[in-house]
Amino acid sequence: MKRSLLFCFLTCFVTVSATASTARKITSAEAAQIIKKLGDWYKDTEKYSMEIEIKSYKDYSTDVVHETQTGFARKSGKNFHSLMMGTHTIQNEKYRFTIDSLRNFMSIKDAELNMWENINPVILENYLNESSTIMLTELEGSSMMKIIPPVNSALKQYELTYDKSFRIINIKMEMQKEEMADDGRTTFTISPKITFQFRNYTNGSKINPKEFLTENYVRMGPEVVANKEYSKFEFFDLRVKDKLKQ
Repeated sequence: MKRSLLFCFLTCFVTVSATASTARKITSAEAAQIIKKLGDWYKDTEKYSMEIEIKSYKDYSTDVVHETQTGFARKSGKNFHSLMMGTHTIQNEKYRFTIDSLRNFMSIKDAELNMWENINPVILENYLNESSTIMLTELEGSSMMKIIPPVNSALKQYELTYDKSFRIINIKMEMQKEEMADDGRTTFTISPKITFQFRNYTNGSKINPKEFLTENYVRMGPEVVANKEYSKFEFFDLRVKDKLKQ
């Protein structure tokens, strides 16, 4: 009797587990709707913060981590600040700053009012239509969408995992790249891989509003000048609205 109950339990467990993680093919329209919902969460949520961990992998396609970088994203109303791969992006109601600490590059431009609506729906639809396969797997508490892009794409495959609230949890990108062999004549294909993990979401209650202030980065005047902290950075003034008023 005990053996029968154990057999039934194991059978049910395996069946449920297999069902919960079964991948199904979805249409480009369904994929576009998912991507829109993901963008809507970041656009419509008034305030949040999260941590980002970026990993590249040794010898490209192995699971041995080569390098790990950390970053973050914070939003408070129209204010936004992110750090991704050594680049800070700070936006307030009027300006958007890009500070690349790896290349010592800095710019100021007009704020992007629709920063979460930058994906052209026509381009997205065409890209998804040309993708050979789009699969969706329902996991416990999350979903994973896997896209096999068009043959001529630099991406080999793209995996996007998100939770029930349509917040991104993980992005994995695997690319295709031609490398030259040691003999200098033949080539071979490698698949560089990089992952982005989004974690520790909060309601943004600890965000300091001062981090979005323009004066933290530049001195405004007849000529915009980068603050002393960024004096050695190559600086570009890409504003349009202010210049039109002069």
